[in-house]
Amino acid sequence: MSELLSDFRRFFNRYRTAWNECDAKQMSAFCSPELQVRWAYPGNQVSDWGYDEACSGWYQAFESYSGRNPKWYFHEVFATPVSENEVLAVFWVTFELDGKPTKEVNLFVETFRREPTDWQLIRSYVESSMSRQHVKSGLLDTLAR
Repeated sequence: MSELLSDFRRFFNRYRTAWNECDAKQMSAFCSPELQVRWAYPGNQVSDWGYDEACSGWYQAFESYSGRNPKWYFHEVFATPVSENEVLAVFWVTFELDGKPTKEVNLFVETFRREPTDWQLIRSYVESSMSRQHVKSGLLDTLAR
């Protein structure tokens, strides 16, 4: 495994931990000021935003889950270097609130850049709110929750 990918994996563990700790400040720090995001929803609706909206989104989302014991489960499909300082990660995310799994599954395609101080998310594409019952069962066999 390349040094870049080894370094990324250490970072990605911290990324997932901050997400599950509802640490909006740290999640925002992981975002590049150049960040471009697109979320695709059922019905062919899309939402595009940048750094400011992404940062405020972390705060709003985590606040909305306060007291509900949110837990995200990450199911990596792959991570691969795409340049000398960037890694593309593809992963499914399942979610539970109050100890109960939700019915949705999200697929994330995210590109991270290694900067002098840390890794930063520079692009994110998400297929959001897919119903577990419609996602091919073979894929969900790997998703514990």
